[in-house]
Amino acid sequence: MFKLETERLILRDLETDDVKLFYDMNIEEKIINYQKWFLEENGYKQWIEDSLDHNKRIPRFAYNLAIVSKNNGKAIGWLG
Repeated sequence: MFKLETERLILRDLETDDVKLFYDMNIEEKIINYQKWFLEENGYKQWIEDSLDHNKRIPRFAYNLAIVSKNNGKAIGWLG
């Protein structure tokens, strides 16, 4: 499992529980303007499942990471 920490943030592999983060992003107009696949039925849920699968592969060819605030432990974004 990939994990990198800074003073204020943790970058870690996505987890199944991160679906809440993507649900919250799915209702943000500024985000869905650039991430049209969020609008598809179960688009973000399928993307998380695919990302979890990609993150498990050996050799690994993708890194889909949650950005987590150390202040409250909540995922506040993602990068890949």
